Amino acid sequence: MNPQFADDPAEYFGFDAWEAHQHPRAEVEALQLAALQGRFSDLKDKITPLGAMAHVQGIDEIRALEDVVPLLFPHNIYKAYSEDLVLEKNFRALTKWLSRLTTNDLSAVADIGFETMDDWMDAIDDQTNLEICHSSGTSGRLSFYPRGKQEVKQQYTITQMKFTERNWGRQFTFGDWPFAIVWPAQAFGRTSILRGADLLRNLVTEDPSDFYPFLPMALSSDHHHYVMRCQKLLSEGVQEAPAPSDYVQMRLAEAEAVYKDVPLLQERILDTVAMLKYKKRIMLFGTPIIIHNFATAGLQRGMENMLMEDSFINTVGGFKNNPASENLLDDVKRFAGPGTLYKDAYGMTELITGFDHCDFERFHIPPWIIPFLIDIDTGEVLPREGVQQGRGAFFDLPVQTYWGGTVTADNIEIDWGDCPCKRKTPTIGPVIERMAESSKELYIGTSDPKAIDAAIESLNAGLPHEVIA
Repeated sequence: MNPQFADDPAEYFGFDAWEAHQHPRAEVEALQLAALQGRFSDLKDKITPLGAMAHVQGIDEIRALEDVVPLLFPHNIYKAYSEDLVLEKNFRALTKWLSRLTTNDLSAVADIGFETMDDWMDAIDDQTNLEICHSSGTSGRLSFYPRGKQEVKQQYTITQMKFTERNWGRQFTFGDWPFAIVWPAQAFGRTSILRGADLLRNLVTEDPSDFYPFLPMALSSDHHHYVMRCQKLLSEGVQEAPAPSDYVQMRLAEAEAVYKDVPLLQERILDTVAMLKYKKRIMLFGTPIIIHNFATAGLQRGMENMLMEDSFINTVGGFKNNPASENLLDDVKRFAGPGTLYKDAYGMTELITGFDHCDFERFHIPPWIIPFLIDIDTGEVLPREGVQQGRGAFFDLPVQTYWGGTVTADNIEIDWGDCPCKRKTPTIGPVIERMAESSKELYIGTSDPKAIDAAIESLNAGLPHEVIA
């Protein structure tokens, strides 16, 4: 095994993202298997739910790539805690729950009685080797991901390597390209996308003042959880919202004060784009819908060809089952101008890096991520050949302090053959469907449902309240 392949793929491939996609599949899969065997051997006795799943299924070693599929965590295991722990501010119990998903030591915050989720996460960031992030919470519950600072470092270096390829092949170094970042969201937050704001601000700007957020505020996780919980209850027919805590009430009032000025804030950001037109290249990041809305607002002001040549637009996050506008790409390109590089990406919070779009509308799976497809009806692993359609599952090899395997809620197509763009890595098709969540989600991707039950039980052993994932 060459440990550098999994531990530091950017260094292994010489910071050349194109080169990373040029190796024969047999060579890559040999490297992947050796790395996967190492990860399982190192973590099976350290990550509590992984050990439970392996024990129930009698899995002691990995002999082939497919052997890991019964051990991949369902994506919603990261919210398999009692919601009462959040509602009752029992962050001691939540810390204990989280500690069973990571090899990082959380003892520095284990006995502190935090009053808010924001304080809890601040302390984890400041006093441990985690940079915890959470999901968008569309189900009404937040998934908590135990991303370590070690994985964040890898996220930086892999992104640095990707920018080398995206930006015309020139080696990227910190501060080498003075971009301004237009960020059409809150300035900070702990969702995976908002965590990306820090990454970009530190990676590609000469000065932090070159970061222009649409909303000059942090997204409070307490506030976000309350809003998403209320939306979920409303969708279930509950008309009366639960009473917010005093802290959440303050965050709601702050947000309302900012949101009432959204039209003015949008005008200011568009003015900033106009001011930067001949001065700095711009990176514009966001979901396709947000980017399209922003471009449309600019077009309504008569703003076309607004970005300096060699600027960069990156859409992430997909449409979340919302319909795509037929004019989206044309509108965005008309607003930005012909000299702007436009790229779409597909990813998820569970992975530290995503999949970039090539010119043939395929998302390329980098060699440090092992892909699988699972039959939606039977739960069986589909052949790793030809073109297959099913539930996506992945193992993220650079992850070292938690288990990198996950079964997603996404119905995707994988083409295991070469792409016309000349990259040799397997690709994901452009149509990605988010599947409806249900209690059965936990039992997809494993041959023995008892293994999932054992994992959930081990995660919550000794903690109060019933768990409904």
